[in-house]
Amino acid sequence: MDGTWTLSKAQDLIQSCMLPQLREDLDNIPIEPEHFKSYHECLRIQLPLLYDWIEQVKPWDGCPEKNEEVDLQEAQAQVILLLCELSVKDTLYCIDQTELLNNAERILQRFSNVPRVVHAKLLRYYQEKLHKDTWKRQMGATNGFVKYLKVFASSSCPDNFMDKQLLMFCLSVGLNIRTCYETHYKFLSTQIFEIMLQQGNFDEILAMNIHSVIYDAIFKDLHIMDSIEFIQHQWDCLLKCFDFYNDMDSFTWSKLDDSLEILLRNIPLAPNSMSSIKLMKYVSIFLVFFNINRIEFNDCLNMDLMDIETTNKLRVLGSSNTSYTCYRWAKTILQMFILESYRLMQNMNICMDMLMEIHRCYVVATFPINLAVIEPHLTTFFDKFTAVLMEVIKVQKCDKNVMQVITMIFESFYYHLKECNDQSKLFKYKKAYYSLLHTDTFKKYVNVKNIL
Repeated sequence: MDGTWTLSKAQDLIQSCMLPQLREDLDNIPIEPEHFKSYHECLRIQLPLLYDWIEQVKPWDGCPEKNEEVDLQEAQAQVILLLCELSVKDTLYCIDQTELLNNAERILQRFSNVPRVVHAKLLRYYQEKLHKDTWKRQMGATNGFVKYLKVFASSSCPDNFMDKQLLMFCLSVGLNIRTCYETHYKFLSTQIFEIMLQQGNFDEILAMNIHSVIYDAIFKDLHIMDSIEFIQHQWDCLLKCFDFYNDMDSFTWSKLDDSLEILLRNIPLAPNSMSSIKLMKYVSIFLVFFNINRIEFNDCLNMDLMDIETTNKLRVLGSSNTSYTCYRWAKTILQMFILESYRLMQNMNICMDMLMEIHRCYVVATFPINLAVIEPHLTTFFDKFTAVLMEVIKVQKCDKNVMQVITMIFESFYYHLKECNDQSKLFKYKKAYYSLLHTDTFKKYVNVKNIL
């Protein structure tokens, strides 16, 4: 395409590359990637021409060239709409041509200083395409809108980008597309909610109770575990909702307790071990949510427990946990460890990741509780889980890393029991772990100085 082409011709080319509207609502007909063959053929021909025009006009520049035929703002809006739609991966309509997709992403990222008037044009377009149930025929606009928010809802955008109007529109779109039975659209909805909670004005969200609406919408779908990515975004979004509950009262505690109940129910039902491990990470986060030093706890939870200093720090923090959530759920968590222990017999990576999460969760869940209170549950757990760990050592053929993690777990068991006296039923376990850690098998891996 040469430089004499007008914006009108360029717009025609852009429109030819936009995904056409569906003839039926997407939840009424089965849609397969094969249905987009003619669209993909069009893109292979038209996109190289369009990319040439974009490189000539450079619509990402802040100042237009002296060319009366080019309306920079209109060109920016049109190009951004197309690129947001094209650059979304893992969609049914996504073209299987890496170079074309990479070019779309590369050009889109060059739009760093888009004026507010252009964002207004984009919002009007999305309002028209995603109004009420019209989104069900607008696959391109639906996916493109989420990409638009990801790219532009950041600190590099104009002040107050996520204003009240956009906030309410995002909420409407997020709730509408969540009604679709396909997990993909629930995932898009979750991503919209996350961006709202992250970039929206805190006081406006609080005043309009948007966080509670989002919480209720997410909570209904927590049972869906179709992918690890979806699981992570769901629970991350739920946690962001809790950041808006300023009062740590019975209402907030009840919501968090309900979430933790679903979380612990989902772990044994997870479709695979990696999903189970991902869910287990959130147990520790929820258990310390009401703690006065939650930020310090979360920082420690994100560190590598193979580092002895980090492990010792977590043990100290765990003992000082002021959140009483663990009192309610400690028994269930210990039982969950036993239920999930079969996953430790799988491949090395899964075994290691699972051991680390069990260790982390054990310290957070049990260390704050008085031993006399938790004694009956610990005795049952120690009897069963110690045998499991010995079996893991055999199955994993005494792997050095596995031995190190299991030794650290035994150290934590001993550390936890160090205050119990000979009148306690737990005293025999304290002696047993002390003796175990002094055997040749474990002694070389011991890190706690006062054990040796």
